[in-house]
Formats: sequence, C-alpha cells, structure tokens
Amino acid sequence: MQKATEIYKERGWKISDKSATQPYDLLAIKDKQRKFIEVKGTTGDGKSVLLTHGEVKHANDHPNESVIIIIGRIELEKSKDVWLGLNGEIMSIEDPWHIDQKDLKATQFRYSI
Repeated sequence: MQKATEIYKERGWKISDKSATQPYDLLAIKDKQRKFIEVKGTTGDGKSVLLTHGEVKHANDHPNESVIIIIGRIELEKSKDVWLGLNGEIMSIEDPWHIDQKDLKATQFRYSI
C-alpha cells in the first residue's frame, strides 16, 4: 500500500488508509474528487488476484471512482515471526477500475444447511 500511496500523493491526492474498516484500502481526495483505491500484492506476475465479494460490489457500485493497483514480484522476508513484503513492481493500475464480469471466476462458495 505504500507504493500506491506514494503514486497518488505525487499526483496531488490526500490519502487515508481505510483498509481496516472499508472494502477498499485507500481513500484519495483531491478538490471535490474522491477515489477508492484497492491494492493487491502478489509474489507472482500479477496476472490474476483474489477479490472479496465486498471489493467487487464496492467497485461495481462506484465504477468511475474505483482504482485497482496490482503490485507483483514482491519478495517475502520473515523478521521476528512476521512476514514482510519487500520491493515489488507495479504491474497494473486501472483508473478508473471497471470490472468486466467475464474477468471474474468463482473460487469459493458458501453452502448453507
């Protein structure tokens, strides 16, 4: 999320971390505009990422204000029993982020009894 924050701060946006309470990671504000930024990190090439139901719903509800940033090739290092993500490359920035339903693939189902 640090790389995404730096990108948008350089573009003049004020950034707030909302990852603990919202279905997006960062809220960017500039003048009267806002952007909901979802950041996905992977150790792979970033060709696909996992999205939650809430992330997809929020992006679909706010198609012109949503952004997704994919950070790939992240290196993992363990320090004092905590995994740290290091380096990484920006693989993709979709701004605005319009989700095409054909690009979504179900990977889990909830079964109720």
